[in-house]
Amino acid sequence: MLQAISFKRIVGWLMAVTVALPLAAQADSGQKIADKLVKRSNTIIAELGLLNANDSLTAQAALDVIQEHMSPIIDFSALTRKAMGKHWRRTAQPVREEIVTNFQALLENTYAKVLAQYSGQQVELIDNKAVTPGVFSVVVKVTDKRNKAVEIDYIFSRNDDDEYRITDIKVEGISMVANYRRQFSAVIAKNDAAELARKLRVMAAAKIK
Repeated sequence: MLQAISFKRIVGWLMAVTVALPLAAQADSGQKIADKLVKRSNTIIAELGLLNANDSLTAQAALDVIQEHMSPIIDFSALTRKAMGKHWRRTAQPVREEIVTNFQALLENTYAKVLAQYSGQQVELIDNKAVTPGVFSVVVKVTDKRNKAVEIDYIFSRNDDDEYRITDIKVEGISMVANYRRQFSAVIAKNDAAELARKLRVMAAAKIK
């Protein structure tokens, strides 16, 4: 059965990326882009804090914040392509597009529910380094109010427009892409890619309720 990643391990991942992005981008894209990302980060933090203070931080409200400020810096197409692995090339373009759309909705809706529980997690930048040309890693530590910490590794890749986007997230060494690749492969092997698209659509709709 297709399942989302255990969210106890990833509470706060969107909050973490808002802090990590400016430093990572600055090294490769200059001060202008860094300034824009700093502004984006501050906006996300401010909006979540305000919603929380007003007792209006619902999953739908968090989803609105994600779609406005976070989704544009995540490469959902690359995430889906990597998660599908060998099945990507074997899948018809219309089905690929549907899978990308539904996978994006699943991730957005899932993490909207996580962010709806935002309560001021603390984030510390641990490392920021190039992995290969055009790919770099930003590692942060997220600590909650109970002093429980988790390290999250964001993998950024340069796209055809010479911009960096998130293409994988590793929590405690476990890759989100690898996690979904196993599940996607199981669904496609048992059924087909169209069934994967359907399952993703159903799961995405259920997450935001």
